[in-house]
Amino acid sequence: MENEDGESSSSSSSSSSSESSSSGTKSSEAADIPDAKCIQAARRKRQLARARADFIPLNTGQNYGNQWPNQKMDSDAESESDEDEQRRRIQFAPKIKGMKQRTAENIGRSKSSDDLQDTDSEAENTWEEQQIRKGIKIPQVSSRDSANKSMPHSFMMKVESVSLPVVSLETVKRKLSNRLKSLQEIHRSHKREHEKVLQVVNSSEDTIAALEESGNGGQRYKFYKEMMLYIQNLVDCLSEKIIQIDALESEMHQIYQKQAAALLKRRKEDISTESAYIQRLSNTTGSFSSGLDGHDDKAQNLLEDCWSRRRQRREAREGTRENKEHHEGMSSDDEQPPVEVAAFQDKKETILREAREGTRENKEHHEGMSSDDEQPPVEVAAFQDKKETILRDAEKVFEDVHEEFHGVNRILLKFAQWRQQFFDSYSEAYISLCLPKLLNPLIRLQLIKWNPLGLDYLDWEEMPWFQEIKKFSHPPVNMMEPCREEHPDAKVLTSVLEKAVVPKVIGFVELVWDPLSSSQTNRLVQLYRRLQEHCLFEDDPSKVKQSLLNSILLKTRKSIDEDVFIPMYSKSHLVDRMSPQSKFQDRQLWAAVKLLGNIIQWDGLIPKQPLQELGLDKLLNRYIVITLLNMPPGTDNVQKCRKVIASFPESWFKDLKDGDSLPQLYNLSRHLLQTAHALNVNCSENTCVRETQAEVVQLLKKIKALEYAETIVQQYNLQDFKEGLRK
Repeated sequence: MENEDGESSSSSSSSSSSESSSSGTKSSEAADIPDAKCIQAARRKRQLARARADFIPLNTGQNYGNQWPNQKMDSDAESESDEDEQRRRIQFAPKIKGMKQRTAENIGRSKSSDDLQDTDSEAENTWEEQQIRKGIKIPQVSSRDSANKSMPHSFMMKVESVSLPVVSLETVKRKLSNRLKSLQEIHRSHKREHEKVLQVVNSSEDTIAALEESGNGGQRYKFYKEMMLYIQNLVDCLSEKIIQIDALESEMHQIYQKQAAALLKRRKEDISTESAYIQRLSNTTGSFSSGLDGHDDKAQNLLEDCWSRRRQRREAREGTRENKEHHEGMSSDDEQPPVEVAAFQDKKETILREAREGTRENKEHHEGMSSDDEQPPVEVAAFQDKKETILRDAEKVFEDVHEEFHGVNRILLKFAQWRQQFFDSYSEAYISLCLPKLLNPLIRLQLIKWNPLGLDYLDWEEMPWFQEIKKFSHPPVNMMEPCREEHPDAKVLTSVLEKAVVPKVIGFVELVWDPLSSSQTNRLVQLYRRLQEHCLFEDDPSKVKQSLLNSILLKTRKSIDEDVFIPMYSKSHLVDRMSPQSKFQDRQLWAAVKLLGNIIQWDGLIPKQPLQELGLDKLLNRYIVITLLNMPPGTDNVQKCRKVIASFPESWFKDLKDGDSLPQLYNLSRHLLQTAHALNVNCSENTCVRETQAEVVQLLKKIKALEYAETIVQQYNLQDFKEGLRK
């Protein structure tokens, strides 16, 4: 047993430390370090033992009989040889760890930081003890220590039991339910994605089926390619020509503006000159007869020149009208004298004279109600030359362009083919919104010669472009009624009028229109009504409509402020109806009455409030009524009141209470009442007075001033009119 213990101790010592000697069996010499001779002798013994023995046993603990001593020596020699080999071997990678080592490391990682620190400190202490034992060469080591030393480092770690949390049934149930909900949510999301994929697949299958059924994919592609090239070329062409169109349109507007400005300037100069010299006559002579005696011959001569020029213009307008009843100044606004100008001027004058004579019968006219806008022949000829030059240049704009790119009918034909063959893509491309902008330059070029206020007025509804667009935008006959309202091109004509016609009309209103001209105002009103018939102003907040109305109101207000001039003279000058003061005041008053009638023509088109503000507040009460109050009462005064009241529309008095008139007509009603009283005092003929008073009653009844009318009837015994007042 002692030998066996010594053998195991010797083999364990040789495997754990490479620095122990081969003679570890002797306990007394364990602390001595052997010299080189002893080591060499030990190696020779080991070689001899290997040569004698058939094998070297790996397990040194087994006994093989009489060979035990030799086997013991061989074991020592083998341990020394293994130590030498271990010194020469270079380890490039860590040793492969066993299952127990990996388990111990995993358990060690799961511990807390405090446990790790304790384990590391214990391992370090164990390693230090091993190193100390190696240094002092402890002679005898127990079998347990030898076994511990031969174990790997990982097995020397102290394995402690891991404390696991307490798991209850509710906790497990809750975790399982949460896990189930999470899986169900994932399942639902996958199901939704699956449904989307199915929808995409079905849509793709339908598209494929539709394409397979149509079978005209190549034809469709070819058509789209041709349309794309055509539209690109059309846009490039119009972009290049729009500069010339703008220049020609601007030149035409400038010559119209210069013509209107010259006429307005001449009219203002005539009024200013005549007013200045009449005022000079009133201050120096006191009457027209004294002026004829030679006190101020120069002023009288200039005044007679003004009358002569006006008389010549009137005679030129009248022409062959000897058998027609006519008063001075009763002609229309824009007629030109039949002088020797161009041939078209003679023809135009004949047409206008016939139209004027046909509408002038049984109508009153007074001096001052003519615009006197006739031009000298030289100015007319110069204007026509410039106009013809611009029109010739307009005809040359597209002379180098194929008709497909400037003909409205050819362009609309292209888009009509697209609409007929591929209606879905035509609607999705919003062609109905693009066509007005595309056709705008071409329509503006054709409208260069169009003057909505001139005598040579051309009907824009008869122009070729209007007929072509109207035909294009009209729904097909075989289309059902609900579909006709949703026709994509149903509003193309309206959009074209908004973008091409209305801006031109606004330009003429701001630069050319004369509110004092009855003919121009009448044409403008008719044009507005015709535009309204095409559903152009069906939307109240339309910007186009608001722009046009604002331009009309601004120009009318400017005319009231700048063109209306009614001088005030003493009644001594106005008693004589043939005095220059009386004639000039009458002429200016009739001009104001004419402007009032022109303003009221816009009833139903312009809102009532701004219209009454311009016509009644600014013009009637500020100029006309004040002048009537200053004039002598009589039939002439009542005649002017009758002309003023005749221009009022009946719609203004429909919703009024019995006995109440418009607040703006209070001063006019008071003036009529005072005129009736003055007639009874001044006139000597009772028959004439009763007829005039009866006319005053009728005028008061028309404007709903029934209280004043009843006062006149009761005071002057006009029983014939009493019963009909409240009806």
